[in-house]
Amino acid sequence: KLSMFGLTDRRQIPLLLPSRFDDCAEVLTRIADVPIDNRRLVRLTVDAPARGRFDGRGPRITVMLVDADGQAARGIMYGPTKDLVERFPVGEAVVINAARRPFENGEVLLTISEIVPDEWAGKVRPVYPSCGKNLPADETRALVLEALPKYRRAAAEHLRRALAFAGPIDPLLASIGCPGWTLEDLIQAAHLPPTLRHGEHALRALERLAALVGIEIDAP
Repeated sequence: KLSMFGLTDRRQIPLLLPSRFDDCAEVLTRIADVPIDNRRLVRLTVDAPARGRFDGRGPRITVMLVDADGQAARGIMYGPTKDLVERFPVGEAVVINAARRPFENGEVLLTISEIVPDEWAGKVRPVYPSCGKNLPADETRALVLEALPKYRRAAAEHLRRALAFAGPIDPLLASIGCPGWTLEDLIQAAHLPPTLRHGEHALRALERLAALVGIEIDAP
């Protein structure tokens, strides 16, 4: 499926880079810490069964949630109600991307934009391009990250050969702000960085290397 992006060899897959990152590293545990009209990740427990309904904006669910201190809030999320109801099992903790709304009838409301999978809670999540309905962004991410450990070394060697004209690789990496790194380190950090800053730095560094390769290839 990744051939939709013009890839002709599996060794190229680690060079299909994310366009940006979602910073899921900080997960709040108190409803009071969720800003009003500003989305943050928060881990809450489902206190009562979610219920589906329809309003002027479309199908939605409402669900009662409680935090680590016992503070309760009503969560509202739009989307296919049957699927969403099943993703809020009573008694289970969920990590949601939500904003707090002002009190309404004495009740705290949370508008939920996403249920964050456990695998990304507390981490930096790469966001990849999509190819419309044929290849959603989430599926692109799954395919790229599955291939990363298999083909990272081959991709690094491919990049090393493409950059041979620029001289030894270690001084080149140091010149773009990556002293002591290897090309494998750089590729890994561009996909699965330990911090948002680390990932953004790796992406910028790879973009600079790609520009060098492009200048060499396009030269008459």
